[in-house]
Amino acid sequence: PVSYMLFFLVLAFINNYTGVQEQVLVSKKSNSLPQGKKIIIVFIIILMIFPFFKFVVQPARAGRFIVRCLVGQELNFNQRIDYCQKAVNVSPLGRHQIRDHWAQFIISTVHALRVEQNIPFDDFRAGFLIMVEEKRKSIAEHPLCFRSHLTLGRLYISYPFDDRDFFYEAEEVLSRAIELSPTNQKGYQSLAQTKLLQGRQEEAKNLLIKARDLEPRAPIPIINEL
Repeated sequence: PVSYMLFFLVLAFINNYTGVQEQVLVSKKSNSLPQGKKIIIVFIIILMIFPFFKFVVQPARAGRFIVRCLVGQELNFNQRIDYCQKAVNVSPLGRHQIRDHWAQFIISTVHALRVEQNIPFDDFRAGFLIMVEEKRKSIAEHPLCFRSHLTLGRLYISYPFDDRDFFYEAEEVLSRAIELSPTNQKGYQSLAQTKLLQGRQEEAKNLLIKARDLEPRAPIPIINEL
């Protein structure tokens, strides 16, 4: 809608400035626009090319790349990473949302991708670290965004191999997420999952109890299993 609005507002400006309706009425007197107005129209068209490319064409390309990454069933892991990097780099518009969609996709499909495609360990880790770095950039750009911290924390704990460094990173970023939104259950639940992966069951249970107490109507069944 924003792109269409810009495009049609420019057309409306051109129409109003050149007096198209007036030209139609006086077409019997003259079949062409004055030379000065022709120059202005050409100048406006040239001036439109850059913003149209930057704010319409490039964001459209970025959207096409991220959709290709997420729904391209025939793509392997490295190809998906390439498309996502193109989507992030081609345009700054929507970059934060693209990173988030990319991370959510990795979180939800990481085990399936690793098992079904039999991705070599080094390739998988390299691609995973690219995504981690992109989410870190989002946090640097939006340091008060709870969702960015939560998503990065979940990304760390979704890593399908035992990596203590990732657990520590997850603990740090999820603790920050709780600071940003202390009444949101999701931060406590994700941090509890991190503790469980580290074998710290009692700490995980306390976090889940706190999450439950924030909203008793949203039960957390796993508490009873700890």
